[in-house]
Amino acid sequence: MKRSGRKDPNRQALLIMLGSIGLYIYLTLRLGGFGLFDFPITIYGFLLSQPQWINSNVVAIFIDVAVFIIGGLIFWLAFFSQFVLPVKTLKERKEVAARLLAKLGSGLGPAVFVQDGKIIEDPSQKNRKGEGVIILDTASAAALHNNTSFTRAVGPGLVFTKANERIAGTIDLHTQVRRLGPAGSGEDPFADKGEDESDENFQFRRERRLQTSALTRDGVEVVPNITAVFSLEAESGEGNTQFGYDHDSVWRAVAFEGIDPDAPADAGSRHIAWDWLPTHVASDLWREYLSKFTLNSLFEYVEIKGENIEADERPTTIEYIANKINQRMKMGLVDELDDVGILTGRRIGSREHRFMRERGIKIINIGISNLRMESKIEKKFVQRWTATWLQRAEEEQGYISTRKSIEKFKGQISAQKDFSDLVIRSLYERLSPKNEPTIDPPTMSESVELLVRSTLNGIIRDPDLHNQLEEEEADLVELIEWLRKYSNDPARG
Repeated sequence: MKRSGRKDPNRQALLIMLGSIGLYIYLTLRLGGFGLFDFPITIYGFLLSQPQWINSNVVAIFIDVAVFIIGGLIFWLAFFSQFVLPVKTLKERKEVAARLLAKLGSGLGPAVFVQDGKIIEDPSQKNRKGEGVIILDTASAAALHNNTSFTRAVGPGLVFTKANERIAGTIDLHTQVRRLGPAGSGEDPFADKGEDESDENFQFRRERRLQTSALTRDGVEVVPNITAVFSLEAESGEGNTQFGYDHDSVWRAVAFEGIDPDAPADAGSRHIAWDWLPTHVASDLWREYLSKFTLNSLFEYVEIKGENIEADERPTTIEYIANKINQRMKMGLVDELDDVGILTGRRIGSREHRFMRERGIKIINIGISNLRMESKIEKKFVQRWTATWLQRAEEEQGYISTRKSIEKFKGQISAQKDFSDLVIRSLYERLSPKNEPTIDPPTMSESVELLVRSTLNGIIRDPDLHNQLEEEEADLVELIEWLRKYSNDPARG
């Protein structure tokens, strides 16, 4: 097979070395001191131990070649090795120099760059078997393997690979967003094949429908979009990258990747990447939870006995299902629901959360949106919704009125408590002295005066009350003066 027109750098380097040696010998011959026949005679002299045959000038040439050509080559390779790759330590410089030397003998393995979890590689290097190098940017990680097993996980930076060591899988350390379901809000997954729609596009549309298709408890098919936001388990800044790199998470994510048994053995789609799992697990949970509720209840406020949910924070059934899916994928223990969506009172282990942990995946959020159903069912649902809007509006008004009454009552109780604290503050301090425990308790008139004075001080300190109760302030001052006269009048005492 004819090779590409690209020049072989190994051959070029060898030609340059041989050309330099030949030029050096030619110039030496031109200067005199020995002839061409002195080379074989000198070699025979070494082999036969005949020192009188050895020409010292020829020996000098061999020494010059060894020192200045071979030794200089090693020196300059070591010197330039620190500029070829982003090395930081002496050990890394030695590794680069060794690989440059191996390059001269065509023994070097592939050089690979991984950016955002994607391999950037020259196709001509795929079949190389020697020691190679991998450069991963700050948002990339990978797991390596040889011919028999996985070897290690590597993170951002420079990685030197061993002979026959290859990349088994790569990871993008960015936060990932994956989506299942119909494409765009305008796509109708239930529509028949259009006139201008090809068979292939129609099949793809049906497949997108089946990805998230589920049945309610009363047998109505609902097709939403399911969005998963997730990343690998790692702390921000871990592993010398702002995205976070954890060796075990990368290892588990790649090691647990699978294959599609229905795909052809040589198909690229046969491989199932690590980021495939979250959306498909969420889709299975969506089918499980939707089967517990009827279609009419999906858009109503949920009433779940046993859960402490504030009345004004009640979710709709769709929001409740999304919350339950998030709990199943984020928490080890979750509340169990029976077949009709009622809490059983038991807490069970979440298999889905265990799956995520085993694969090194951290779920950030699962979203359910753009619910679709067959047009005829949707029309009936809208008609029923329109016919009962007045009843629902009256129920909502009654609910709002009840909440208003409850909040008004709570406000009254809180205001009474605040007023009571304000009024008794001075009397409490007098009855519970800290510095003079032997002081006499106040008389009845003194107690009343303390209560009135606390009320007056509270009104004066509050700008709103002070502006509204100016006349009452004067009345309270007169009442305090009267109480003092009453307590000082012996005839009344």
